[in-house]
Amino acid sequence: MVIAICDDSREQVEEEYRLCRELGGGKDTIIKFYHGAELLKYRGVIDLVILDIELPDMNGIVLKEKMQRYRKDTLIVFVTNYSEFAMDAFGVNVLGFIEKHRLKTQLPVMLRTAYQMFAKYIFMDDMINSRNIVYIKSEHNYGRLILSDGSTYLIRTSMRELEKKLAEYDFLRIHREFLVNMMWIEKMKPDSVQILDDTLPISTRMRGKAKQEYREFCKNNARYC
Repeated sequence: MVIAICDDSREQVEEEYRLCRELGGGKDTIIKFYHGAELLKYRGVIDLVILDIELPDMNGIVLKEKMQRYRKDTLIVFVTNYSEFAMDAFGVNVLGFIEKHRLKTQLPVMLRTAYQMFAKYIFMDDMINSRNIVYIKSEHNYGRLILSDGSTYLIRTSMRELEKKLAEYDFLRIHREFLVNMMWIEKMKPDSVQILDDTLPISTRMRGKAKQEYREFCKNNARYC
């Protein structure tokens, strides 16, 4: 798991870093940020952000809102000294709220929950995490993976094989040319889906099945829909 820690206190960052390393056994990638603007500029994969709710350059709740469009699958854990901010801190993708004086007992609980939530993924070509694939476009005997950071990756696999391989990881075939990751869908219409900045068609033949499967996905994964 890729964990980002964002706090203006270097002492706090180091304490959170130590706890994350201990619980993860050194297997996680942990990135340190000391300003909200630094975190916003970073375009690499982040699974979990441990975020101070009161940063000097940006309120943590405002930062959460800015992050949500391009980091739809990133979980957030807020850390603060002031419990009155708790209600404002919750929302889409917010895993929980930690009081700084209870960091040693509450952070491990949050991390274990995050590990369970991110257990459902597969690596394509041993390097592309399926959670970071927004959708796949068929290109003859290849599939072009459109990734959440805006880059693309070409894989020599037919769309039929990709559909079969990714079905259990919440990918939905909407058209002979498109296979979409349902967690990235922003809106489904009768004949198309809005997914980030792209509108993709749903074929007439696949509309009923697509609507049903997406409804079921939303029922089981409310934070994405």
